[in-house]
Amino acid sequence: MLQVSKSNDSKFKLPIRISFYSLSFSVNCVDRHAEKTPNGIALIYEKDEPNQHEFITFAQLRERVIQYANILRTVGKVQKGDRVAFYLPTGPTAVAMALACARIGAIHSVAFAGFSAEALASRINDGELHT
Repeated sequence: MLQVSKSNDSKFKLPIRISFYSLSFSVNCVDRHAEKTPNGIALIYEKDEPNQHEFITFAQLRERVIQYANILRTVGKVQKGDRVAFYLPTGPTAVAMALACARIGAIHSVAFAGFSAEALASRINDGELHT
């Protein structure tokens, strides 16, 4: 039990019980919002061209995350604790892939354009990646 001293201006009662829970980043960032506000805007992707943007709702993002997680599990045989790297341009797909890895429990590394072949190879080799 954590011991806490009570100051005069505190509003809590002793003793305090602190519990630690497993947190799913993907569920917290996507699913809970998709359930409450499925048509709410989750991502605004500003493209390279002027005045070109894409709005992704929480429902659309959840659909992509689930789809990519299933592909990683079935095709890539990715499991919890595996290390995964993907080479994608910045955008909604990269976000959904990172969240899909979090949903599975896989550690991910994103390589965006601009990495040289040597730098990319070094990143992959140093990470001892599964997929």
